[in-house]
Amino acid sequence: LFPSPPEGRLNPSIWVGGLGTVTQTHYDVYDNVLTNLCGRKRVRVFAPSDVPSLCMFPDADPRSRKSQLPLDEVGGGVEPLLDVVISYGDGVFIPAFYPHHCEVVEDEVCQSLSVSVNVFSS
Repeated sequence: LFPSPPEGRLNPSIWVGGLGTVTQTHYDVYDNVLTNLCGRKRVRVFAPSDVPSLCMFPDADPRSRKSQLPLDEVGGGVEPLLDVVISYGDGVFIPAFYPHHCEVVEDEVCQSLSVSVNVFSS
C-alpha cells in the first residue's frame, strides 16, 4: 500500500521551530528516529490502539493520519506510552503507526529555538 524508500536510502527531514511550536498528533507509516540538535522538545508517543480516541482524520481525507483535535482536547483517558523531553544530542525511536506529538519547550542554551532531524526507514 505504501511505497518503501529506495534500498539504502535514509530519507532524513530537518525541523526548525520556536518556543511553543507543535507538531500535531499524527502517525507515520515508516519507523522514525528523531534526534534533537539544538533546544529541547517534548515528545509523547501513544499506542496504535489509541488512534480512535485521538480522533484521526479518515484515510480518504487529505489530512489522514493526523488528529482532528489539539492534544489537550482529546478525552477518553488516553495516556502516552512515552512522555519525554529530549535535549541536544538525545534521540527517540518512534515505531511506524505509533501516534506521536512534539512540542518545542524552553531551553537555556538555544533560547526558544529547536532544531531536530528525523530519519525514516522501512
